[in-house]
Amino acid sequence: MGHRLFAALVPARCTADAADGYLAALMNPLIATRVIDDFWLGGQVTGAWDPDYDPTVDPANWQPCSLCGGINTTCHLCCDAVGQGRTVGTVVAAYYDFQPYPGDLVP
Repeated sequence: MGHRLFAALVPARCTADAADGYLAALMNPLIATRVIDDFWLGGQVTGAWDPDYDPTVDPANWQPCSLCGGINTTCHLCCDAVGQGRTVGTVVAAYYDFQPYPGDLVP
């Protein structure tokens, strides 16, 4: 599976929450012709346009630990949460599940 970073022109009023509607109009023809199989704003290219953004320190990309549910402070998956600046019992989502970031839309 290959990954691609696409840049698309959307109206200036577009927000990260509304981007899917605009992107669908551009990307669905590529899906129909099997150039790509899916698209979304976010994922492993979250923050690609903003060199100061680190998706791993963004709370939008933290989730409860899947091993202990965030309730065991000695869990080997989430015990480093506080030391890494995250909320107790959280882990960083897999890079392909990173949430859209407002900086993904550049005026």
